[in-house]
Order: sequence, then structure tokens, then C-alpha cells
Amino acid sequence: MKGCTGQLKIELIKEDWETTKTRLTHWWANELYDRAVLIVTAPKADVQPARPWPGGEVTPEVYWADTDYNIWRTEEQIRSTYYGGEAVPAFCHGSGWSVGHALLFGCEPKFSPSTVWTDPLPAGADGYPPIRFHREGRWWQWLRDATLQAAQASRGRWFVYPVWGNEAGDILSLIRGDMNLLVDIAENPDWVRRAVKQVSDSLIEAFSELWKIADKTATGIEGSLAGSIWSPGRGKEFSCDISCNFSPKQFEALFLPTIIETMRTVDHRYYHLDGTVALHHLDVLLSVPEIHAIQWIPGAGREAILQWAPLIRRIQNAGKAVQIFCGAQEIPPLLNEVSARGLCIVTGCSSEAEARELEQQTARLSRDR
Repeated sequence: MKGCTGQLKIELIKEDWETTKTRLTHWWANELYDRAVLIVTAPKADVQPARPWPGGEVTPEVYWADTDYNIWRTEEQIRSTYYGGEAVPAFCHGSGWSVGHALLFGCEPKFSPSTVWTDPLPAGADGYPPIRFHREGRWWQWLRDATLQAAQASRGRWFVYPVWGNEAGDILSLIRGDMNLLVDIAENPDWVRRAVKQVSDSLIEAFSELWKIADKTATGIEGSLAGSIWSPGRGKEFSCDISCNFSPKQFEALFLPTIIETMRTVDHRYYHLDGTVALHHLDVLLSVPEIHAIQWIPGAGREAILQWAPLIRRIQNAGKAVQIFCGAQEIPPLLNEVSARGLCIVTGCSSEAEARELEQQTARLSRDR
């Protein structure tokens, strides 16, 4: 059965699927079921690594925007990957686009081997770019069609992210340009407030359609994914990376209201807190009841996880769950420092045997401190 993903369902790809769902339901409630949540992947034992794409050259555009290629790649990942702990298979358009939904507002992508980017939109007569959801545009049609194709191809094997890219604040920074937006925040905050609301309202509209396209009826699997975390309902990651450049007061006044409004359209939410330069917003985020969890990304050069144990405890003591990323060897000492309650650890191992041992080790060391 290992080499025949076309016949597999998630219950056969993902061992102990019912327990996985139970653990993650408790995690969203900041509760400890039996151990810390562990999302670990590794090469599957006795299976050849991923094979070359049979469709020809994998150009940057194929890699990022060819749905047939990305479905094939997802199938290859399932065939060759051990999904340990609470890891589950998922389809994502081109592994996630940094330009996100900015394309829905008229931006055009620039493809490179490592990322996708876009230029800001030109300003209109009033000095600002028009903020309009281009429903007639090719990228909205592409996103709807690609999401439906991936969901129908799942046949009970993988989840499909119904949304992709960053949130309204970061999308506005792509539409306007980072530096221009920062000047706008200082000189014309009323325009920023209106513009981010227009972007957010359009995204809520788009999300509503995409959720219906990628639901259980199409994929054959209950629930959804927020990042890599399964939710029994609709789950979503939220972020505002541009906020590292301005004050908590400006964040609260201009960007947080639309984030909270969007959060209320889904069941489970975590906030992606990226880098030490964003830590000045943590107190505000911990005070938002709609946020169930904080995903902490320390940034390049600061990844060693034990130095962040006090921060993890601070998040946990505020009643929020927390997701962190670290090396497998860092997990045992971390579990001696922080509570396993509401803790989600993402890691990777070099072999299936190592991943299985890590699952057992995590279970032995998990405590509700």
C-alpha cells in the first residue's frame, strides 16, 4: 500500500488519525490531552525519495503556478514522507506565495526559483493606488480553479489551504509599497485606515468563496488547516509583518480592528509573530480574546529555542497556546523548561525511526507545569 497514494485515505496516510484530532482539539482550547502537540516529518522508511516531475522542465512559473505540477508534488510528498505526531498532508499553491492575495487587487507576480514578488500598483490622480478586488482578473479565476482542482484531486488524502498569502496590512504594503505605506501611516493615517478596511473586506469576501470550494464536500476530509495545524472547523493564520516598523498604538488603531473582524469569520486562529522586531506588539496580541495561539518565529540567527523559554512561558501564562519551531535535539531540554499544555512543536527528523522515537520521548517528557 505504501507506493499507491491514489488508493490511500488520510486514515491510512496518517496513523492514529482520531487521536490526532483529539489532541489538536484540546490544543486549540489551550488544554493538555496527553502530551505536547508534535508536528514532525521524516523520509518514509523503505520508500524511494521523490521522483523527477514527468511533465518537463520545472521553471519558476511551473513551480509556483502550475496546479498539475503542485498536485503531483503533493502526491510525491505523501508517497515518500512519514507524517509523525500531528503532521498531516496538505496541498498549498506553490508552497505559499509571499505576494499572497495582492494579485487579486491588480498586482502581477514575478517568478524566481526561490520566491514570488510583485511591484506596487501605480498611484492614481489622488496620489494613491485604487483599492479594488479584481473579480474579473485572471488571478482570481486561477485561484478559484486551482483550489477546486486540488480539492477534487485530494480524494480524502490531503487538506487544501483555501487561502494563501499574508493579511490585509501586508497586502496593502505590497499594493502601495513598503516605504510609501510607512509614510502614509505617519502623514495620512485616515487613508491607511480606509484602505486596509477595503482590502480586508475584499479578502473576507474572497475567503468565503474559497472556504466553500475547499470544504469537506470537495476534499472528503473534515476540518481544515491553519498553517500546519488541523482545526475541527475553519482555522486560519493571521499576521501583519509590516507592523514591526511602527508602534503598538498605530497597530491597534489602523490594523488590529480588521484583523479581529476577519478572525471572527473563522473558528480557530493563531497569530504569526515574526522576529524580535515584532515583540513590542506581544502585550496587545495577548490581550485579544479572539487569538487562540501565538506562532513564534525568532528570526535568522536567533533560532536556538531554549533562549526563548521565558517568552514561551509568558505566552502560556497569558492563557494562549503557542507554536514553535526547533531542531529535534532541542525538544527534550525544552520540555524540562516549559509546560506541554498548549505547546505545539514543529520539527523534522532524518529518518522515520528517529521520528517515531521522538514521539515516544515527547510523550514521556510532557508535563502540565
